[in-house]
Amino acid sequence: MKGIVLEVNEEEAIVLAKDGSFQVVPVKRDQPLAVGDEVEIPAVSSPVVKHKRRFRYPALALLVSSFIIILAVVGALVMWPDNTAVAYVQLDFNPSVELSVNRSMEVLSLTGINAEGKQLVQYMTDWSRHSLHNVLVNMLITAQDHGYLGEITSILVTTTLTDDKSFDQYDPLITEALQKAEAKLRESEAFYVYGQSAPKQAELAPLSDSHQIIFYRLYADQALREEARKAGIPLGKYALYRYAEQQGSSLPLEEVLNLSATELFSQLGDIESLFSPPHPF
Repeated sequence: MKGIVLEVNEEEAIVLAKDGSFQVVPVKRDQPLAVGDEVEIPAVSSPVVKHKRRFRYPALALLVSSFIIILAVVGALVMWPDNTAVAYVQLDFNPSVELSVNRSMEVLSLTGINAEGKQLVQYMTDWSRHSLHNVLVNMLITAQDHGYLGEITSILVTTTLTDDKSFDQYDPLITEALQKAEAKLRESEAFYVYGQSAPKQAELAPLSDSHQIIFYRLYADQALREEARKAGIPLGKYALYRYAEQQGSSLPLEEVLNLSATELFSQLGDIESLFSPPHPF
């Protein structure tokens, strides 16, 4: 019977026989052996006895086991879907829609906040686990196709992180996604995008056959998001209502809901602090 040499020293070699057993074969000085050689196993060879073994198989087994565990962990990290939300992004332009994203800025959920938002979500297809910027672009194109965009549309983009301490980690990724969405929309002749800070109304030059979009970026914590959810009010509008209260304004909630973001900002006056994240309401 033949076998393959697995390990060898000056006096003997460990050979894996074809029947799966390990055999000890003496090494002849005139016939040196090397790992991987196929040798004839003498009939007088003896099986490996655990207490007589002086070879490194336990260490090798431990190394192989560790390698398998590492592969399993890495494979799980790569293949297992990340379903943990790190942030919520609400877009309010009546429709009002909320998206949750994971750390890779993939969209995990898409929820309509008001009736128009729920209708818009029904029009959306193939959004799950797509990148945030692509879903934003598709959402606005879908909104345009169904008549939700006016000649000038102001959009409140309100971000809430699941952990306020992770602001510096994830907010730049959300900002990057918005910038990518803006760039894609600018490529379309049907859109003219002003970006994340609002220009003066006098700067809005009418463009034929184009929808002019102004993004306003706001920040809110989990407590404020929960208040807005319980009230059934879009987070961006609710944040502006709370801000108006802090400034001593008597702006009714009904009026806040009916006014566009641009109209609200013109009534609130100095709003620069709203754009300095995170703003405490």
